[in-house]
Amino acid sequence: MPNRPIHIEGIEVNGDLILSDHGQTNVDRGDTVTWIIQPQSGVQKIDKIEKSGGVEVFSKIPAPFGNSGNWRGTISSTISGGSEEKYDIHYTRDGGTQIEIFDPKIMVNP
Repeated sequence: MPNRPIHIEGIEVNGDLILSDHGQTNVDRGDTVTWIIQPQSGVQKIDKIEKSGGVEVFSKIPAPFGNSGNWRGTISSTISGGSEEKYDIHYTRDGGTQIEIFDPKIMVNP
């Protein structure tokens, strides 16, 4: 199934992440979602990605993979179209400050 990359491009003054999907990713059942930390983004690492609202759309919960610092999760192949999950990204800035960002969402196509 296709990979839906979300590039972490930077950090706003208020701590919100600048994401390539502008905070909403549309996916199909069975897709893989990968969060990729871009060089010079100001993000040292992702500490945790967790559901904060809506329906659990992942069959494989987002987790780190490889030695890259990036994270990956797999969308359920049986989830209903139109399902939506809001999630939190906990991350560490370059220099060691831990931050929590929330509000991005994953939407499953009908």
